[in-house]
Amino acid sequence: MPCDIPQDVYSGVAQQEYVWEASHYLVQQVFSSLKEMFSGTREMQLWLTESARMISKSGNTVEWQTPLGLPIMQPYHCAKPFFVSNALLNTMGQIYLCSDIDCRS
Repeated sequence: MPCDIPQDVYSGVAQQEYVWEASHYLVQQVFSSLKEMFSGTREMQLWLTESARMISKSGNTVEWQTPLGLPIMQPYHCAKPFFVSNALLNTMGQIYLCSDIDCRS
């Protein structure tokens, strides 16, 4: 009977090693598939970013429509601080005024 125990222990270890190799193989396959599936998505995102940059450089607002038909306007303006002091309340505030279009966004 004592000889059966090491064999059982060894078979358990061998099964764990096989499970590790199999799970490692599956992880590689899944990540490879995800890379293929989402590479197009990343390329579309880069294209949209570059398109928005070119539109804003031309001085226009980026406008588009959602699949639900909602209009979206993205002006990408630079905000310049403009300080206003209020003598009546003796306070100073900061207002951001829209100015040139920010092409970096």
